Amino acid sequence: MEFMINNLLIEGQVENYILIMNLEEFSLSLRSVFIMLMQIVMKILSFTSNSYRGRLFVSYLLSAPTVLYWGWEGIVSNFISENTLKKIKITK
Repeated sequence: MEFMINNLLIEGQVENYILIMNLEEFSLSLRSVFIMLMQIVMKILSFTSNSYRGRLFVSYLLSAPTVLYWGWEGIVSNFISENTLKKIKITK
C-alpha cells in the first residue's frame, strides 16, 4: 500500500484505489467456516479503512460463496454505515 501511495497515485488526480478479492476458491458449508471467512474479509477492510482512510474507492468481493452473500445482505449490512455499504460490492 505504501509503495502504491508513494509511486502510483498522483496527488489531486488519482488518490483512490479499488480493492478486488476473488473468493472463488473458498467453499463454505459450515457456519464456523463462514464466520472465519467473514472475520478475514472484515479485517482486510478494517485495516485498509483505518490505515488508509479516505483512499478506498470501492471494494469488490468476487465469486463470494452463497452463505457469505446471504450473511452480508441479511446481517452485516445492517450494522455498517450507508457510505461504507456503497463502497463494498459482493457478487456470487
